[in-house]
Amino acid sequence: MRLISRVIPNDDTALPPSAEILVLAENLAARGLTPQDARAALDLLTPHLESARPHEGFIIAYAALVENLRAREGMLEFWADVQRLFPQAVTPIRLLMRWYRRQRETKAGLTLLHDLCRESDRDPQAACAMLLGLDELRLYAEMDDFMRQAMDGPVANDELKVRYARILQKRNLPHEALRVLTALDNAERARNSVRALLGEIHRQRRGAIAARETETDDVVRRIVELAVRDLRPVRQTDGIEGVVFYTGQLGPGGAERQMTRIAIALHERQRAGLAVGAHALRGPVRVCVRHTDQDGNGGFFLPVLWAAGVETTILNESAQGYSDGLDTVSDGMGRLLQMLRPDLRETTLRLLAYFRTTRPEVVYLWQDGGVLAAAFAALIAGTPRIVASFRGLPPNRRPERLRSEMPTLYKALAELPHVALSANSAVAARDYEDWLGFAHGTIRVIPNAVESITPDGEADDHALWSGIEARSPGCTATVLGVFRFDLNKRPRLWIEAAAAHARQRPDMRFVLLGDGVEWEPCADLIADLGMQDRIFLTGIRRNVGFYLARADLLMHLARTEGLPNVVIEAQSCGVPVLATPAGGTGEIVLDGETGILLPSAETVHAADVAAMLDALLADRARLRAMGRMGAERAASRFRLDNVLHQTVELFNSHRSL
Repeated sequence: MRLISRVIPNDDTALPPSAEILVLAENLAARGLTPQDARAALDLLTPHLESARPHEGFIIAYAALVENLRAREGMLEFWADVQRLFPQAVTPIRLLMRWYRRQRETKAGLTLLHDLCRESDRDPQAACAMLLGLDELRLYAEMDDFMRQAMDGPVANDELKVRYARILQKRNLPHEALRVLTALDNAERARNSVRALLGEIHRQRRGAIAARETETDDVVRRIVELAVRDLRPVRQTDGIEGVVFYTGQLGPGGAERQMTRIAIALHERQRAGLAVGAHALRGPVRVCVRHTDQDGNGGFFLPVLWAAGVETTILNESAQGYSDGLDTVSDGMGRLLQMLRPDLRETTLRLLAYFRTTRPEVVYLWQDGGVLAAAFAALIAGTPRIVASFRGLPPNRRPERLRSEMPTLYKALAELPHVALSANSAVAARDYEDWLGFAHGTIRVIPNAVESITPDGEADDHALWSGIEARSPGCTATVLGVFRFDLNKRPRLWIEAAAAHARQRPDMRFVLLGDGVEWEPCADLIADLGMQDRIFLTGIRRNVGFYLARADLLMHLARTEGLPNVVIEAQSCGVPVLATPAGGTGEIVLDGETGILLPSAETVHAADVAAMLDALLADRARLRAMGRMGAERAASRFRLDNVLHQTVELFNSHRSL
């Protein structure tokens, strides 16, 4: 595939393509030609490409015709070349991301997209390119996070909203698409194209509601009813004959970290013959995950579980080939399972075989993605006790994670005496209860657990810190940030607030631990601000306690949260916290006593954060008092032994009748 930059003339005297040729090229590109017709069109236009002065509209139309050839070899390099010619144009960025996805290099594409669209929080065209690029990469969670922030900012023009609504409609999310379009002004909604889109969305919405009510809801209810029809009573004992933890994957998130921590702690007590409270752990503690995403971070905590000796099964890669066929269930159940989505049915049957083989007394399901198939499988397998653990916001507030089966299944589970529902924060529990129409108190709250955190570091930690001190010799205090570098955590806002404060206070340094797609743009931002010797990026560090021991304040500016582990860890180490009130953060930080909560998690401005930093850091005695109170509170509320006791009590609080 020839690169366009090597074909176009480098001649300032060349004339641009004529208006007739430009219109012809754009019309041909818009038709979606067959490869044969696209080749004929390119043969017609190539002489003009080789002789005319480079023109953005003409070259992009020509490149779109090359796309219609349906070739694969060299297309990533081809669109990268077009993008370099016209770095501000949206179409080359969009098509470049398409080829990153087609070549299974999504992570590299996302990193490049963030770099190309680094002005997406202030430039509407960059925001549009970011939206369409994320769509091409099929990274819908990142897209929705980006749009939640964009809708409150200066880039949220009507064009961006309409494009987002079209994508939501394509994703079969008509309710969310309609919500976006209602934010348009009346004149924009009156446009014929927008009115047509609204009509399509209303029809899709009515169809989705009817389908859910007449098909999905009924199938889910009938599966649950049939599965529990022959459920036998469980003999009351003071012990537990085996536990299986199940989740979708083991990425480097807070929920996966917590599940790993609790599973290992119970495993160690079971192996040592130690009871938890009044309950003995008589059977093995196992972990099962659906996949580990070998090309990404889906197996981040797998080595930790292996090192602790926890038997861990990766369902989609297991050598045992766990998979029961429909012939292993009754004819009636088989017909119902056939009506599930293929991926849901396959995972349900795999888990059914796994649960029948391992025969745990308790199945502990983590996160919405882990509850669906595993709940069906555990019910059909006759598992005596089932506990579902919800983390963070419910799916109705994270539509990219909502599956049509969830509301009906969750309501059915809540009615079963051997099933318990839990959440890691009171805010999350209340949000789920309100969504599902449950009475408050239906969902039990078990907070995250924190192990003893030591200030010890390894040689590279000491070397890194010595380098930071050498580059900031006049600084006597440190503000720390520990989080994944993504849009939800607002790392750029964190840096902007830090820089605003640092300009006024030469004695302050700021240190950020973590990694993610926003890391490189953040490094560039620090350089642009001239803050390389005041704001330091360290990457991922395993010994977080080493850095907390050297911090005077933790700053956490997330938009959404569950129950953030790092905030608990900071409080347990005696480090006060400045944070947004996202999710359950207010259940960790007592505002004004163990830290400060900003007024809102939705709208946060760097200048306001900098002003709050000024007030907090000016009174070191108050900071120390906040830290002491935070440590005292965290020691009782989030101690691992206490959380284990609550967990095992929950295992024993719901039994089959």
